[in-house]
Amino acid sequence: RKLGRWCNLQTRMMCGWHRDCAFSNNDPNATQLMLDIALKNLENNYSAVLIAEDWDLSVQLLEATHPTYFEGLTNQNAAVSPPYCQNVMGEKVCPKDVAKKKELQPAHRQILKNYCWADTALYQRAKELFYQKAHKCGLA
Repeated sequence: RKLGRWCNLQTRMMCGWHRDCAFSNNDPNATQLMLDIALKNLENNYSAVLIAEDWDLSVQLLEATHPTYFEGLTNQNAAVSPPYCQNVMGEKVCPKDVAKKKELQPAHRQILKNYCWADTALYQRAKELFYQKAHKCGLA
């Protein structure tokens, strides 16, 4: 039961404080209405959506859509090199590599799909919006 609550935090966050966005004690998972509100907010209230696993393009998009605040960010991002990597539990981790994760086993993916369905749908739409905006900005 708790996995449903934790798994769909992005949907809940982007749904907002509307009464229809509150989780029920009887069913902690997200509802279709929560997802619908979150998708509407994503499409209408965010000037840019960034994707961690495509970090370099995300940085370029942030600079292209908000140059007043992020001018030069692409060059700063390119300057991050191995000397800035950190040793984490005996393994060298670089900022650009943090979003790279191993693939889940199919059985684990199916279990999570039952609980994380709303965040999965929200992510897919965010990814579409990300690449559409990047294309409009001449970046992809």
